[in-house]
Amino acid sequence: MQDVAVRIAEPAHLDAVLELWEAAGHSKSVTDNVESLAGVLAHPYATVLVALDAGLVVGSALPAWDGWRGTVHRVVLHPQWQEQEDIGLTLIAAAVDWLSRFGTVRVGAPVADTAEARRIWDRAGFRHDPQTCRFTHDIGS
Repeated sequence: MQDVAVRIAEPAHLDAVLELWEAAGHSKSVTDNVESLAGVLAHPYATVLVALDAGLVVGSALPAWDGWRGTVHRVVLHPQWQEQEDIGLTLIAAAVDWLSRFGTVRVGAPVADTAEARRIWDRAGFRHDPQTCRFTHDIGS
């Protein structure tokens, strides 16, 4: 991970973030568009973090604070960088650090229930909560 830097995304990165999610096989939702991601960047309690390798977006994380708890969404690595778990761990740590500025004392993350996900989130100091699952609803659908 020598040349990979994690930072807050700029508007110019947002198309690449969407391309990253597609390349990583994430199912597309109604909020997967530049306008929605620009809204995240404009929000005072949410942001888009990117991992950059020589200017190329190779990873993402979306930390958000709702006034009660922090949540880290879309920790995604490009398939060519997925073997480099340290990039994912650095994204998670940066997201938690970003959330700490709001006094966040608990952070959760909706993630796929896979052995890989359990391993990286465990390494990042998170505990799996078997009592929760996620439901979604697209307003207007």
